[in-house]
Amino acid sequence: MRTMNRINLLPWREAAREAQKQRFLKALLATFLGALLCVLAGRFGLGVQLDAQAARNARLEAEQVRIQEAVRTLATLREERKALLDRLAVIEGLQRDRPKTALMLDALTRLQVPGAHFQNLNYEEGQLALTGIAEHNEAVSALMRGLKASPWFDAPVLKGLVEAPGFGARAVRFELTLAHVLPPHPWPRPAQPGLSSMPAEAR
Repeated sequence: MRTMNRINLLPWREAAREAQKQRFLKALLATFLGALLCVLAGRFGLGVQLDAQAARNARLEAEQVRIQEAVRTLATLREERKALLDRLAVIEGLQRDRPKTALMLDALTRLQVPGAHFQNLNYEEGQLALTGIAEHNEAVSALMRGLKASPWFDAPVLKGLVEAPGFGARAVRFELTLAHVLPPHPWPRPAQPGLSSMPAEAR
């Protein structure tokens, strides 16, 4: 009867198992390292993108600040231009009204009557407000007649008449309003020296 040699396979199996375990651990480690590298690469790429976006945001904010400053500067320039145009309009108006104002004052001077004088004068947009003192009511009446007859003024209205004893026994303080107009050319000639104190327009 043939006898078979008995072979011990246990050491070989242990070696094979250990080799398989080592391969598994290596594969697991390689997978972990690969995943870690992917995560690090992703974070690095995300950081680069965030930095780039932050730089773009900073540029946009700087540009926005520059635009806002330019808008404020433009608004300031527009306000300065408007103020300059307003001043020019005032100057032009003064230059345009200077002859008219001179004529108005000249006419008022020639319309004054004995016993009455003006204290305050306010002129705005063609409307004139006057206050003054008269020695008696008759002087106020003569002044009103002269204003109504003058071609330089229109619609005189006596707004107030009160006693002013500090200026005389019959003295009164008067307040009147009227409109200033320019008569058509040729303008009336001023009163000549030596004529009555009543202006030529009122006679």
